[in-house]
Amino acid sequence: MVAFDDNKVVVPITVIEELDTFKKLNNERGRSARLISRKLDFLR
Repeated sequence: MVAFDDNKVVVPITVIEELDTFKKLNNERGRSARLISRKLDFLR
């Protein structure tokens, strides 16, 4: 991403833990949490 090339982005562990709880849901919130989790893993 060009916008963040020279910056560090920090995602607090509480946000990651919250995403993990939502990933188990079988609705739109769960799907969104899984998508964001995959994207964060890719960026890491």
